[in-house]
Amino acid sequence: MKYYLYISDSKVDMLLPQIPLGFKQKASAEFGFDIKVFSAKVSTEVNTLEDRVRRLNAVTDYIVQTQDMGTIDEPASWIADTKTVKYGLIGDGTKVTGYIGKSAETRFLLAGSSAHLVGSPRDGETIGHGFSYVPRLMTYLKSAIEYSENDELDEGRLENYLGKDAGDTKQSNWQQLITDGDYRMTEVTEIEFLAKRLMYLDGKKKVLLATPLYVAMVN
Repeated sequence: MKYYLYISDSKVDMLLPQIPLGFKQKASAEFGFDIKVFSAKVSTEVNTLEDRVRRLNAVTDYIVQTQDMGTIDEPASWIADTKTVKYGLIGDGTKVTGYIGKSAETRFLLAGSSAHLVGSPRDGETIGHGFSYVPRLMTYLKSAIEYSENDELDEGRLENYLGKDAGDTKQSNWQQLITDGDYRMTEVTEIEFLAKRLMYLDGKKKVLLATPLYVAMVN
């Protein structure tokens, strides 16, 4: 069983129509529920967490079986991993929630709209007070999250927009944002997740930005 912290219903709504009917029929028959769950929009018709999870599981299984999968240290288009993170709201009033951590090789931030938190939003400490670059980065990040939830992701365009170009000062700012977040956030948990890569900086310091399809607490 999984204790979900975050489910991106917007991404599920976007991706479900792209899954072949045969795959959805198989999932419906295997787990014994009405296939109509897959055709409803979660914002208007799917009201229970159980149905949200069924839809999520169908999308997750399809992604894992058909897409390029990676990990935090070897990121591909999609990233599935288990890590210990600090979490909370990012920036002041940005409505962005984040899970920040580091592996042996990579500092990372999983960021998504706080509207997709399961249950009541958690009151993590905000970060970025006193840093002039944070509001600008939050604008870029919010736009990237919205884009990834409503459109097919053009990764090259999105990476350039976020500042992958080595000549852009946003690179060092992203690194500083994640470092500051790791220092300032106090809530800690171990999570498993599936996330869509937004940007990967593979330099002297490796930095990964991604937006999650789901985040679940590890028991």
